[in-house]
Amino acid sequence: MRKIILILVFACCSVLSADAQAWIINKTGQAAKELVKKKKRAKEIKEEMAEAASANKSDYTTPPPATTLPQTAEQVAAEQEQLATRPAEPSERPWPRSKMSTALQKECLVILQDKFPKLDIRRVSIESENWHVNYNGGTPVSRVIRVWADRDGGDGVRVASDFTLYQSYQGGGQYGGTKFHGRGDTSFVIAE
Repeated sequence: MRKIILILVFACCSVLSADAQAWIINKTGQAAKELVKKKKRAKEIKEEMAEAASANKSDYTTPPPATTLPQTAEQVAAEQEQLATRPAEPSERPWPRSKMSTALQKECLVILQDKFPKLDIRRVSIESENWHVNYNGGTPVSRVIRVWADRDGGDGVRVASDFTLYQSYQGGGQYGGTKFHGRGDTSFVIAE
């Protein structure tokens, strides 16, 4: 390939001045040198990756220990419980005013009390003014709201923690029942 390029360059150079010919030959030589350097570096990287993969082969070939479905469910429940009881921020804030209907608030309260019975959740406040709709290519998939839950923080302190709840899109403009979606990362002590 390099020979063909050089032949073409020399053929074109026959009609050009000596300075132009020298410039083209110089640039062609520089480009060829750069190409050789890049190919050499690519080969070095490929060899380094192969060496690293063979040194850590057991990391990729040894499967993790199998767990049963009940064990996995217990692990997930424990992780959610741990997230839900994260320590609150040291700042105190007043209880936030809810921005959606009281019927939806009651529904959210029941869902969170069922999901986290140990947290002693007494009330909720919906921070979202409207549902946030999630789309996949222009088609609604679900909608989500953010909810503050008044929970026990220990030592008689009440803490507000944020959670998200969602409804799956059923089609025809209809959404299913409200379900627990996840735990946020914000908590604060409620100023009474």
